[in-house]
Amino acid sequence: MKKISFCIAVFLTASASFADTTIYSTGFESPSFVFGSLQGQQGWFVDADYPYNVQSARVFAGSRALSYDTAPGGPDAYAYKSFAPTYNSATSAEKTVVASSQIFIQSNPEFPDSYSWAGLNAYSGAPNIANIVNIEFDASGACKLTNTFNEIFSTVTAAPDAWHNVELVLNFATGTARGKIDGVDLGISLSFPETTLADVDLVSRPYGYNMVYFDNYLVKSISTGLTVSGTLTLGNFSGSTAQAMTAVIKSGSTVVDTKAISVATNGSYSFTTSAAPGTYDVYFQGVTWLAKKVSGVNLVAGTNTVSTTLLNGDTVLDNTVDLSDYTAVITAFNAIPSSGNWNARADLTQDGVVDLTDYTVIVTNFNSIGN
Repeated sequence: MKKISFCIAVFLTASASFADTTIYSTGFESPSFVFGSLQGQQGWFVDADYPYNVQSARVFAGSRALSYDTAPGGPDAYAYKSFAPTYNSATSAEKTVVASSQIFIQSNPEFPDSYSWAGLNAYSGAPNIANIVNIEFDASGACKLTNTFNEIFSTVTAAPDAWHNVELVLNFATGTARGKIDGVDLGISLSFPETTLADVDLVSRPYGYNMVYFDNYLVKSISTGLTVSGTLTLGNFSGSTAQAMTAVIKSGSTVVDTKAISVATNGSYSFTTSAAPGTYDVYFQGVTWLAKKVSGVNLVAGTNTVSTTLLNGDTVLDNTVDLSDYTAVITAFNAIPSSGNWNARADLTQDGVVDLTDYTVIVTNFNSIGN
């Protein structure tokens, strides 16, 4: 077997750095914030019938956090601070924005059917103009992404009566939004056309009698354009020409990025991806090799190594080695490129002849199925 090495590492262009840029952050601590209504403090505004309060009864870190009481009912309640200046992806070198907050929803044993929602709502214009996408969870543990026209629920859950790190990841390079709860990707996404970000609201949606708390609010832009490096061992390969292959980056069942890559004769290749840093499954497939998944690849700024072995034998591009592949090899047996029955895909080893070595590949990998 011949080893083909290639780069899939995550890097930026030479003019960029790996440093994140903080757009805004706060823990609602003293002396910047005082106890009581958040309205007007440090440029924050509240759009609600009842106040968001700076308090100390329940905090994630430090000595203060925000609270909102859904018990009075009323409409959805928003707390927001417009960014100055507004983030503009057209002028920023960092094309992904991550908004996060620690959020706690307190259940109510006296009213067990109280399932208020809380989360982060992103807007392209200020104040609260042109909703981009929202991430929210409720007191039953349900998690979802929404926008003006869509509501998609995740299989990931967030239990009540506990702090959860809620993240909204906006990739302006691809126009794709994703969400995470405690670092776990929700496995769902929403597309958006907006190119600017003016504010990310803290939102509470009253559905019963719950206390909601917010702490450690952070909005930052991060560098994208990742690369990946490692070694592909291409099974039963003895050729000397570049190999056209495909790399697919997925989060759960969602395709985050697909790249056509050319693996040079010396094994080198590289591609940049718009995927934001995170944990993904990376798939490889090319020519006559079955698709192979490398699970749980944590892509971070810098170099990431991904290595795997690909099985040979797929002459008909159906991601299996079966009777159709056997037939293709038998039909082209003893053929060379000038032969009337030549089939380049049946030359699995790429040595210029369909012979016993190709037949052996089929027999060895028979009934194998790619990922």
